[in-house]
Amino acid sequence: MHRAELVHYVLLTLQRAGHIGAVNAGDGGDGGDAESLPPAVAALADRLQDVWTNRGGTNVAAIDLPRKEGETLRLVLTDDYLHTELAEHCSSSPETPALLACLGSRQVWIGPGIEADDTACVACLQDRLRLNFAARTLAHADNRSDAKDLEVERLPRLVSRSAFCRLARAAREIADDEAWQAADQPLQALPLDGGGAHDHRVNRLPQCPVRGDPTLTPPGASFIGLPPS
Repeated sequence: MHRAELVHYVLLTLQRAGHIGAVNAGDGGDGGDAESLPPAVAALADRLQDVWTNRGGTNVAAIDLPRKEGETLRLVLTDDYLHTELAEHCSSSPETPALLACLGSRQVWIGPGIEADDTACVACLQDRLRLNFAARTLAHADNRSDAKDLEVERLPRLVSRSAFCRLARAAREIADDEAWQAADQPLQALPLDGGGAHDHRVNRLPQCPVRGDPTLTPPGASFIGLPPS
């Protein structure tokens, strides 16, 4: 049996080469298709799918969502929060908060909110994710004989229509909420099968080299505080 990630990668390669049509999965429960969504949400889902499909050679795409009284919210879209170019798409304007979003084949993630001086930054999020991944990997490493098995393996995700619809619904609700603040936005996991959201709070790291005090990190260690190897 082939791994789901490998199947998705092959399908994505065929799709980009023009050998198969675009993926259009059925309703994931809360995602819905264009006919069952409010017009504003369906239009945003179309826009997200178009921007992501035509992003070119980059791993990140961004669009600006209008908010109250002429304000703007920048929605930054990726398929992996660890992509190095993520931060530069969040810093187009210090006055414009950013909302991160990540596309997946079984769920999407929205959040956290990023705003200068008020929230954790992309570096804080990425380093926490690396630390969590390392901890989970080492916890299940008893039967691993090759150190290379511990390396992160990433394959492009094949994104269904339901993923864009689910994300569009959540993003539109946030943009329309006049009381929304970037500092209050957790990282939310939104299953495509219609299950409830799972919230994860992302706090600023005090030793973050971008918005913290990097002198708190011991010499020779990464800024997440791991001891030198």
